[in-house]
Amino acid sequence: MILGELFMAKEKIIHAGKGGDHYIPYEEREGKESIVFFTRDLSAEGLRKIYARIKDTLEGKIAVKLHTGEPHGPNIIPRDWVKSLFEHDLKNAAIVETNTYYEGGRYVTEEHRKTIDINGWNFAPVDILDEDTVIPPSLSIMESGLNVWQ
Repeated sequence: MILGELFMAKEKIIHAGKGGDHYIPYEEREGKESIVFFTRDLSAEGLRKIYARIKDTLEGKIAVKLHTGEPHGPNIIPRDWVKSLFEHDLKNAAIVETNTYYEGGRYVTEEHRKTIDINGWNFAPVDILDEDTVIPPSLSIMESGLNVWQ
């Protein structure tokens, strides 16, 4: 759902595969199937091994979407693991992130950039995908009257 739809919709818009309440039977689905890789090796080397298994399927510019965390926050993949992957295998890749809809260290781009530096994600280019999007502080999802979680 794009931001304009989120704030301008008068009634619920159903998008296949989004929202969690619209089931599409398997035989009616379109597109490629997802391939999921799993590792128990939670380390820099484990991350590099998983990348080695998929790298031949990747084309063009490569970006890694990850959670850069709140300032000094927990619950983020250790940056040294990702840094190792970038230094050895993804020299021309970028990290991609988005600002948050809740207030905090990633709510607006200026603060998000500071958080990226504080948390040490500045070893690679970071593209904040909604960098130029402005959400008026007086308008939140709850205030809009639109329940996108129904």
